[in-house]
Amino acid sequence: MGACHRWGAMGSLFATLLLAACGLPDADRPNPPLADLADYQRRCERLDSTLQRARVVYEAQASMKRGDPAVVAAAVTLDEATPPEQVLRRAGATAEPGFLVSCHVEARLRVSPYEFEVDQADWVDRSLLTMDTARWSWQLTPKMGGTQTIVLQVRPVVKIRDDLTGTVSRADPAEASIAEFETKVDVAVPWTERPQETLSRLAAMFQVAEGAVVAATGLVIAVGGLLSALGVRMRRRKRKDGEPSTDEPAP
Repeated sequence: MGACHRWGAMGSLFATLLLAACGLPDADRPNPPLADLADYQRRCERLDSTLQRARVVYEAQASMKRGDPAVVAAAVTLDEATPPEQVLRRAGATAEPGFLVSCHVEARLRVSPYEFEVDQADWVDRSLLTMDTARWSWQLTPKMGGTQTIVLQVRPVVKIRDDLTGTVSRADPAEASIAEFETKVDVAVPWTERPQETLSRLAAMFQVAEGAVVAATGLVIAVGGLLSALGVRMRRRKRKDGEPSTDEPAP
C-alpha cells in the first residue's frame, strides 16, 4: 500500500513537471496580478521627472500607388530587446535608439499637401502609463508619382511640477525637442490615375489647391469650346455672304 502511495505521489509530481515544461493552455493559466493604479502613477511620474531613453520604430522605405490609401505606422518603445519588425508588426521596420521620452509622447506625420493627403495632420498624444510601447498609425493617400519623402516627428510631453503648490503643468510644446525620421516612398501611377496626377503636378507647380486647377482647366476647356463654336459660326456666315444672291440673274 505504501509503495502504491509513493508511486502515486511520483506520478502526480511527474504530471506537474510535465505541465510546467510544456506550458498550460492560455485558458488554464492564472492571470498575472494587476498593478495598482498608484504603481502606474509612480512609473509615469518617474518618466516625467527623469526622462528615459527609448527607441523610435518606423518604416524607412515604403511603396504605394497613386490614389490608393495606405497605412503608415510608427511606435516609441522602452523595450530594447524586441526586434523592430515585431514592435511595429511590419516587415522592414527600423529602429532609432536614444530618444528621450516622458510618460506622454506626441507624434505627427509631416507631408506635402501637394504630394499626399493625410487623415490626421495634428499632433497625436499617446501614453506610456500602463505599457512599454506607444503606437501610431495614419492613412496616407499619394497624389503624385515618383519618390517622395514623408517625415515622422516625435516629441515628449514635458511636465513641470511646482514645488510650492504641488501642481503639475505642461511645459510649452515649442520648447520640446522634436526628433525627425524620414521615410522614402516610391509611388507608382496606374494609367487610370494619370489624368488626376497631371492635375496634382500642376497644382504643385503653381502652388495652388488642386480644386483650383480643376476649375481653371474646366474654364479653359469651356472657353475653348465657346471660341471654337463662334469660329465655326463666323466661317459659315462668311461663306454664306460670299455666295451669289438667288435674286440676281447669273451671267
